[in-house]
Amino acid sequence: GSGMQLLIGVRFGSIVALETFALAVTITDDGRIWVGYAATSALESVDPSSGVATTHSLTIGGTTTVISSKNFMPSFDAFSTPGSPADHVIRPREAFQRSLAAAARAAALEPSIFVFGIHPSFPATSFGWIRAGAVEDIVDGIAVHVVERFVEKPDLPRARQFLEQGGHYWNSGMFVASVAGLGRAFGEHLPQVWSALEAPLAPAELAQVYARLPSVSLDVGVLEREPRVRMLPIDYFWSDVGSWDALSTVHAPDESGNLAAGGAQVVASDSTGNIVHGEDGALVALVGVDDLIVVHSGSITLVCRRDRAQDVKSIVERLRSQGPQFL
Repeated sequence: GSGMQLLIGVRFGSIVALETFALAVTITDDGRIWVGYAATSALESVDPSSGVATTHSLTIGGTTTVISSKNFMPSFDAFSTPGSPADHVIRPREAFQRSLAAAARAAALEPSIFVFGIHPSFPATSFGWIRAGAVEDIVDGIAVHVVERFVEKPDLPRARQFLEQGGHYWNSGMFVASVAGLGRAFGEHLPQVWSALEAPLAPAELAQVYARLPSVSLDVGVLEREPRVRMLPIDYFWSDVGSWDALSTVHAPDESGNLAAGGAQVVASDSTGNIVHGEDGALVALVGVDDLIVVHSGSITLVCRRDRAQDVKSIVERLRSQGPQFL
């Protein structure tokens, strides 16, 4: 169909080439969204005569983003490109499609970067926050706010303050920008990254260049320095599934109050509030325990309290030096 074309690079390890692992998403004029694999064929369907060669994509902070379009047709700079982590659960699908389409339409008209802010339901300390300013525009009934400030993960008292004040949103890590607008922002705020990736590179060369680039998140490297950032609020269900405890937001517990995921069978006696994840065929027995997380995968088992789920990263850091074979 006609309409705007979005290109989504799919995270695959630490670096991907868009022409190898990609989704092509077309938002048609009547609001429908078509998803297909292989960016090359999708672009050729727009203009079969255009020579589509290599493009560049960069994984920054877990988000894969198109950052160069020089080998595409000249009008490609007008396309909008979204970036998103791979592990979010968003419902209902139609509501997110509408938000995505509104951001893409806005990005096609101005060189700003459009981020998505989540209406907070509790004083989260595991997310960054966004302070939203005045409503600058309304697209398809969705308010577009000026972003006044990004805030790194706050402590609990500050998170409570944000929740009470209002006007603050969780930073979802998702964004939409035109290829030209995103390239301009990279050129201004991360020129060493942009200059290294401007020239056409084969995948093997790209991997070598990427290894020499500075380690910096998109938020810190670009968004916190960029004055032209706008925010669309999300007031429907969203979870980043950022910890094992977050499984309780996307799966329902059984009649005993325990949650099983991943195919494992759970047998519980005098136990409730536990989250168990295991492979098909695995059996996990619980006796007299409450509010635990039990994860079994291959030869590795994790057991922790649900209120300490975020501390799993400390074990990961220890294993980097003491047991890298388990990572």
